[in-house]
Amino acid sequence: MTIKQIYKLAIDLGVKNDLRGVVSVKKYLERAKKKYDKLSEEEKEEFDTEKLINPYSDARILHESTRLRQGSGEAKKVKKILAGIDMEVGELLLADKMGDIDLVFAHHPEGGSLC
Repeated sequence: MTIKQIYKLAIDLGVKNDLRGVVSVKKYLERAKKKYDKLSEEEKEEFDTEKLINPYSDARILHESTRLRQGSGEAKKVKKILAGIDMEVGELLLADKMGDIDLVFAHHPEGGSLC
């Protein structure tokens, strides 16, 4: 799987298992779309369009390494993941030292997201 496929799967599973129910989550996304549609073009440029497909503001891709990209721009397959809670500098250094980790999956990430 690619990082984007893993991300989409996480969102899909989150929606499927959300305590609010799938219908409520879809209504939430529909409200976000209506809000977006009412914005001016300038406001749309500033709008976080990820909110239109992802109802979880704390579930995002924070950084995608250029090491995982192929020349065509397609993401390379992820083979090994280092996952944990509160993954910080030490765990990132460990992943780098191991050398063959393609993705660090964190429950409490720090920083801003790419999408």
